[in-house]
Amino acid sequence: KKKKKKKKKNPQKKKRNQPSSSSSNDNDTNHGGEQQEEEEPKSGLELYQEANLRPLRKALAPCFELQKRIMFGGKSEDAHYEQIMAERSLKRQKQAERHQQKKYVAETALR
Repeated sequence: KKKKKKKKKNPQKKKRNQPSSSSSNDNDTNHGGEQQEEEEPKSGLELYQEANLRPLRKALAPCFELQKRIMFGGKSEDAHYEQIMAERSLKRQKQAERHQQKKYVAETALR
């Protein structure tokens, strides 16, 4: 019985994501007389918003809601920011009271 030999992969084949080791003029050369136009790579957001990823976006929506709850301490985003604004308002009020007391003590004559 003869065994078939497997073809070895070409070790010099370039991978897609690796930058080429040759000069930058490779992009300007014409192959077969055709002009090649370089397209700018799409950003991650543009790729994510493509129509073919809609099922993925729909599946991830509940996960994003859970993540928001984690980020805002178990509250909704609106409730979280309302609480922050209330805390700031209270802090400002207490600071104004302290300032007023210091002003009163400074103005009154001590016995």
